[in-house]
Amino acid sequence: MKKNLPFFLSILSIFLIQKTEAQSIGDYRSAASGDWSSVSTWQMFNGATWAAAITVPTQLSGVITVSDSVTVTGTDSADQVIVSPTGVINVLGTLKLFDGTGTDLQCNGRLIISLGGTLGNNDANVTIGYSSAKQFDIEGALQAAATFNGTAMQTINGSYGSGYIGPQITLNNSANLTLTGTIGVSGVNFISGKILSPGYFVIGQFTGSNFTGQGPSSFIDGNVACIVYDSTPAHFNLPIGKGNEYLPLQFFVKTSPTAGETGFTISIRDTALPTLAINPPLTKVSSVRYYNIANNPSVGIDTASLQLSYDGSDGVTDPTYLRIAQSDTIGGANKWVDLGGVGSAKTNGTIATAVNFKTSGNFVLANASGGSNTLPLHFVAFTATPNKQTVALNWQTASEVNTSYFNVERSVTANNWATVGTVNANKNSSANSYTFTDATVQNTGSYIYRIKEADKDGTAYFSNEVLVRLQDGSNKMNVSVLYPNPATDVLNYYVSAATNDAVTVVVTGLDGKVFAVQHSAANQSMQVGLKNLANGTYILTFTNAVTGEKVVKKIVKM
Repeated sequence: MKKNLPFFLSILSIFLIQKTEAQSIGDYRSAASGDWSSVSTWQMFNGATWAAAITVPTQLSGVITVSDSVTVTGTDSADQVIVSPTGVINVLGTLKLFDGTGTDLQCNGRLIISLGGTLGNNDANVTIGYSSAKQFDIEGALQAAATFNGTAMQTINGSYGSGYIGPQITLNNSANLTLTGTIGVSGVNFISGKILSPGYFVIGQFTGSNFTGQGPSSFIDGNVACIVYDSTPAHFNLPIGKGNEYLPLQFFVKTSPTAGETGFTISIRDTALPTLAINPPLTKVSSVRYYNIANNPSVGIDTASLQLSYDGSDGVTDPTYLRIAQSDTIGGANKWVDLGGVGSAKTNGTIATAVNFKTSGNFVLANASGGSNTLPLHFVAFTATPNKQTVALNWQTASEVNTSYFNVERSVTANNWATVGTVNANKNSSANSYTFTDATVQNTGSYIYRIKEADKDGTAYFSNEVLVRLQDGSNKMNVSVLYPNPATDVLNYYVSAATNDAVTVVVTGLDGKVFAVQHSAANQSMQVGLKNLANGTYILTFTNAVTGEKVVKKIVKM
């Protein structure tokens, strides 16, 4: 039997290939490059062999396979179209897709919809799946539900005012989809991957919330253009972010009564902030990022408002005094002015303007007088590294103005802080680096560190918090830190083990109902989100995937 196994497998593979490629009467395939409406472009399967076509394929034909370059110049129709990796369809006229059997168009090659061209209809489904990086050119309109499920980066090129995809994109490509130029889109169903938009992702006034599945790893990273058709109030709920930061944004605008169609472009900038004076009662603005909203200055804004999201990188430690600031001209000088607002929570949350604005410009998170939000202005990095019975702390500042000294603070609960050292500030206002070694820790246990910056006027600001774990040599898994408890939006935890084993965290109610499952690893600081949970008591079960050990903890969500 072993001697015949290779022969048996080869016969089986031939059978499977023949089975996969089986044809039916009425199937078409391209015979050469040419026009769709030319019979010389096609061959048709007659039940025994491929023969020269007598008519061109339509929606009443069988499967239509394109392996050459086929151009649509007139008005044609089709169903069950397969574009092979070597195939190209260039739509200059209209290729109407009918919603028949299976996927109406499966593209594994290249698809071009030229200026003035139209592909599909609102009932059709198009799947574009590349195994290698290819471009999809759309200068005309793709009027079909389009699924991008490639395994390599996919790119759409388009032009303003003509390139359009509707009714929706489904993105299922972890290698991402890039939009270059300007593409109009009715909405997105995110399954996997991001939309990278160095050009402009254009969304219309009445489809401004047509997004599903968005989250920390699936969002629009780049520029968004919001089209407002008239003075009717428009509300845009945008799943946007930057890099690894998911920062959904809501934008409400009503243009002047006589305004016609206009566009507002929204982008997140992680470059240097414009250097502007800060208008009281604001005391500082964030330098980690700012938001730019621009429109045609000839179109007046009757009223507008903005809601921004923030996360751990934004340094929100005092949400009561968090504000949104806008760059505006006051007394002939451009300044950061207060638009009000209050943060919804510490570290992770949202904030909306309390004051409506009437001009576009730059927007940024800010701290009001009396608040202590860190808002990454000074601290650009802070690390804490354990080493037996010491912890080495390093931090860098981007700029310092009026800074007197830094206190190194330590806690085991994130509630009660003790000063374990003081470092004087450098005298220059440029970037500075600081170090401190805490030699007062035990050789086991977990500690939380932060840096307190004290200004000469008595104002204090704090860095982000960093957790460290000093190992005791035990092989037993342990959940040593769980804070804050009670928690609001995010719960921090540290699982220690002999090795960096995979750990599963399950959040359940007291009745055993599962609300969240998270996969992490031992010996690192982790977070679990609680924002969507109702207030109450929950059980966290930590399971070591290697040893099977379990640790159960009880927490309170407020």
